Amino acid sequence: MVEVKNIVNKGTITLTGDKSTALHSEGITTAGHKVINIGDITVGDSSNELSPSVGIYSANGTTSTVESSGKVVAGNKSTAIYAGNIDLIGNSETTTGNGGIGLYSKEGRVNISANSKITVGVH
Repeated sequence: MVEVKNIVNKGTITLTGDKSTALHSEGITTAGHKVINIGDITVGDSSNELSPSVGIYSANGTTSTVESSGKVVAGNKSTAIYAGNIDLIGNSETTTGNGGIGLYSKEGRVNISANSKITVGVH
């Protein structure tokens, strides 16, 4: 049996530079892998929405799930969470500035609990 190692953020990550990525997971092929946020993540504004700053990025397709019960804040033209599978649980908070994207899933599933809060800026 293969042991699944998750990536967990329990602290505070703040990045203000353009094209920044706060929590990144890539190349994981083990099914059931999770990128877990129970802390606070903030990324600043991006100069171009086509190459944005990203709070949580998982490039593992549907073999991985981003699970957030914490807070993710993305500035103007930035993306809060980009992943295959996304689970917002508990009292999670996801916020983006003007022109930003709260949640993006190219494939997979997105689950948002009843107590989760999503706030987006003007598009």
